[in-house]
Amino acid sequence: MYFKIILILSGAVFIHAQRSHELCQSFGCFDSSDTQLTMTLDGDELYYADFKKGLLVWDSKVPTNFHVPYAYEIALRYRIVCRGELMRYKLDKSATMKTKEPPEIIIYPRDEVIEEEENTLICFINHFFPPSINIKWTKNDIDLTVEDPFDKCINNPDGTFHVFSYLNFVPKEGDIYSCTVEHASLEKPQTKFWGNISSVPTVKLNSVKHPPMLVCSAYNFYPKQIRLTWLRNGQEVTSSVSFSEVMPDGDLYYQIHSYLEPTPTKGEKMTCMVEHLTLSEPMLQVWDPSLPVSEWIKIAVGLFGLILGFVMLSSGFIYYKKNSKANFTLCQGSVLVPLQDVPEVGAT
Repeated sequence: MYFKIILILSGAVFIHAQRSHELCQSFGCFDSSDTQLTMTLDGDELYYADFKKGLLVWDSKVPTNFHVPYAYEIALRYRIVCRGELMRYKLDKSATMKTKEPPEIIIYPRDEVIEEEENTLICFINHFFPPSINIKWTKNDIDLTVEDPFDKCINNPDGTFHVFSYLNFVPKEGDIYSCTVEHASLEKPQTKFWGNISSVPTVKLNSVKHPPMLVCSAYNFYPKQIRLTWLRNGQEVTSSVSFSEVMPDGDLYYQIHSYLEPTPTKGEKMTCMVEHLTLSEPMLQVWDPSLPVSEWIKIAVGLFGLILGFVMLSSGFIYYKKNSKANFTLCQGSVLVPLQDVPEVGAT
């Protein structure tokens, strides 16, 4: 893989402003695929060359009167240069040995979002290597078709790459968009969501005996940014505190857990404070060392069953005694004498 960056100073004719701008044309030469060529202005893509279709693909925000008709002819010249470069230079083995770098993904709208007004979503994927990547857009879990971004990978100074993927859309209440990225450095695809979605966290606070600690858990919240803080008698606790990572629930929402060791002593008021974008004020969950209501219910049900069983057993025993005849027999030789036939003492 070979790359060569050329700064086109004559590109300044497109700019009329007080501050300086950078117009950059970059092209990559590959022995396994066609030449890749892009033009950027201050890091924003203006166009890229699609040699399969024989044209330049301009960004939709670039006015048509700025489309230079001979720009594709220049791109073809660089394509010829690429072929010569591949014959001149030897393979750079360091490029094939470079460590795979996972991408950083951000999704955001180009303009201020106004409902029912056309806009563009931008999925910015940065700092990845190698420059082979697959991007997929969805709307409400339905796949959308966009152009292949492979031809638009742009190299960074550190040897990694970045790419912009664009999706034109009309914002509507309830619509959720996602940008999913597949790359050789990722064990599984990464997805970023955008839309009018939010979810208030569900907070639970309980104690664990082995090892002794308090656990504060927040579930089903969105967006991802959240803060959990422990308070002891109203003062923030910073020691003996640990946190899990913010983990996906398997859907759009997230969960996080915070641990406080050891278990507080009697008389201390321990509070887990949760701060989230969906909350107008922090949510406070106070630890109660007494048994929770659910445990008391279990105990009460158990006692009720025990008492009911005892009452039924006692009633059955009394009923049995009342309805049974008491027989007493004396054994004399082989004769059995019933109790009622035995004469009373002093009787004749």
